[in-house]
Amino acid sequence: MRKGFDALNHAVAALAGQQTVVTVTKRLPASLGSAERADGEEAEEVVTIDSPAASSNGKPRPIAKPKFLDTFDLSVSDKPWKDFVAEHAPKTDNEKYLLAALWVTENANTPEFSIAHIFTLFRAAKWNEQVDFSQPIRLMKNKSSYFLNPSRGKWKLTQPGLDAARAIPKATV
Repeated sequence: MRKGFDALNHAVAALAGQQTVVTVTKRLPASLGSAERADGEEAEEVVTIDSPAASSNGKPRPIAKPKFLDTFDLSVSDKPWKDFVAEHAPKTDNEKYLLAALWVTENANTPEFSIAHIFTLFRAAKWNEQVDFSQPIRLMKNKSSYFLNPSRGKWKLTQPGLDAARAIPKATV
C-alpha cells in the first residue's frame, strides 16, 4: 500500500513542479543493525527528490545553447587566451571551465561574465562542449562554491574558485 502512496505522491509533485518525498524500506541484515534488531528487520529512509523542470505544457524545457561572442577580443591583454591555454594542462572539464573563468576575470577584466564568454573561449580552444553547457558551472557553484550567480545570466568566480583555478598544473614542455 505504501508503494502506491509513494507513486501517487511522486506523480502529483511532478505535475506541480515540487519536491517529492519518497520513503524507502530496506531489509537490514542482523550484522549491520544494532544488537536489538532482529534478523531481517526493516528500516525506513526518507528521501527527497527534486522533480525535473517542466514547461507549462508538461514537456521538459529545452536546453539553451550559448551564443558565440564574435566581438569578444581574445587578445585583449598582455596574455592572449591562446597563450594562456598553451601554458596550462587542464585534465577535466571542470578545470577547463575554471581556467576560462580565470582568464575572463583576470585578463579580460570582466569579473562578472556570462556563459557566452566561457563558450567563446571553449570554441577558440577547440575544447569539447557539453550539451548543457552551463551545467559544470552550476555544479561547481552548488558543490564547491567556486562560482557565484550575482544576477540572472551573470557569473563570478569566488575566492575558492580563483584559488582552484590558479592551482591547475602548468603544461610540461
